[in-house]
Amino acid sequence: MKDYRENIKGKKVLVTGGLGFVGHNLVKKLVNQYNCEVIVVDDCSNSRPEILGKTIHQVDFKKISVLDKENLFPLIEE
Repeated sequence: MKDYRENIKGKKVLVTGGLGFVGHNLVKKLVNQYNCEVIVVDDCSNSRPEILGKTIHQVDFKKISVLDKENLFPLIEE
């Protein structure tokens, strides 16, 4: 079986809910193991950016809601 995880190395990735339990662990793995350029989107309603630890300095964090189409969609088009 082919391992498709290697295809993500070095890619630009947008993670919504990046401060949640699953999200922040995914962000850390994408940055540290796969060397991805990560944009983290979260409205900080259930967590704080500090949960990312040192990784916060390696990502582009945007404090916006996924419901805020005006500010979210331009991030997808980058």
